[in-house]
Amino acid sequence: MRPTKRIVIRLIAMSLTTGRLAIAEFRNHRVKALVRTDDGHEAYLAIIADGIRDPADFALLLDCVPGVSTNDWQPEPTPLAAMEPARGEIIWSTLLPSEVASAILELDTESLD
Repeated sequence: MRPTKRIVIRLIAMSLTTGRLAIAEFRNHRVKALVRTDDGHEAYLAIIADGIRDPADFALLLDCVPGVSTNDWQPEPTPLAAMEPARGEIIWSTLLPSEVASAILELDTESLD
């Protein structure tokens, strides 16, 4: 697994298991993942970045999420996820099917071995 994908998978897995925002800090930017569930038990995944200026670099982050197509992502803010980006942040979110969440947890476990 390439390093960027490993980091994104790890962040999502951390958020899935803790219910909190997971953050990876780099020299010039930060990448964050947040998984939220609503009362209807639908899960939403948000990939958040600050310090990433090139849209192609952000697209690479979204491409690291297995089982989620390019067309499934939406920019925030939207009424659906009700997330408001902080200054300098880029946020894209998607519904996170349970089978995708399970696959992410499995990939994370494999990458730690």
